[in-house]
Amino acid sequence: MKLIQPIILEPFPDLKKELKTADRIMCVEANATGQLARLLRANGIEVNSLLKYTARPFFVDELFERLRGLKHE
Repeated sequence: MKLIQPIILEPFPDLKKELKTADRIMCVEANATGQLARLLRANGIEVNSLLKYTARPFFVDELFERLRGLKHE
């Protein structure tokens, strides 16, 4: 498992080489539109989105549960 948190989005960093060995890329975002996932896809990086838009943060146990549920999809 690898965690990458892009800090600078313009100019867009070359994340393809960092992510090329990943089996699955999850983009966890606290917004309704998946803005970062859309930007990644526009730059040729295929991602799956995990969104929460209730104005509340992700809690660790909630995040693990939602990711665990996605394993079987």
